[in-house]
Amino acid sequence: MQARSLIDTLIDDLGSVKSRTPFLGLVNNAQNQILGVDNRLMLVTPDPYFRTTAGVYTYVANTAIRTDEYPDGDAPDIRNVICVYVPISQRAPWLRHRGVERITSILAGVVQSAVPGADDCKVSFRKSHDPGTTTDTHLARAYRWPKQLTDEDMQMEVPEDFVYTLLYQTVMMMLERAHYGAAEVNMGQYRLAQNDFLVKYGTPVPLSE
Repeated sequence: MQARSLIDTLIDDLGSVKSRTPFLGLVNNAQNQILGVDNRLMLVTPDPYFRTTAGVYTYVANTAIRTDEYPDGDAPDIRNVICVYVPISQRAPWLRHRGVERITSILAGVVQSAVPGADDCKVSFRKSHDPGTTTDTHLARAYRWPKQLTDEDMQMEVPEDFVYTLLYQTVMMMLERAHYGAAEVNMGQYRLAQNDFLVKYGTPVPLSE
């Protein structure tokens, strides 16, 4: 659904609105809030290759994750990396004893991105594991930020079944906090919509190959 549709509804419901200009930013921020958690909608699929350099243990995720298979300007903005692993096909023969096995991450830590477009998601390998210089050995299980809304004709990434419940209420909550210092939306309905969203889309993908 285009952002314009929700903005039209918000303006109609609010009545006396002097300008529609701020609403695109509000919808964008609300979408970031909703989708800025690990969820199936923001999972980067398939797991992308993670480029490494011998002797280097810390990487900016947006730089390390290979984006050559994405159209220009359409590379994902990585928000979180939950693991970097070597797929079964790349492992030594004595480690391929099962067709499916749980992924073992070789990371020491991850700093999640705080805001979209900041290139601030960082990934660190354990010092005991020099990843070597590779382009197609390691894979990452990563979650991205939604595409940032810069035009009302852009498609929102919040599913349509949650646009007029969770997304709408999140925008109204932001407006009320900005103008009155507190949100007066029906918090019961908001939490119910939030819970329904997490039940439907928020279950993390199992770490198995």
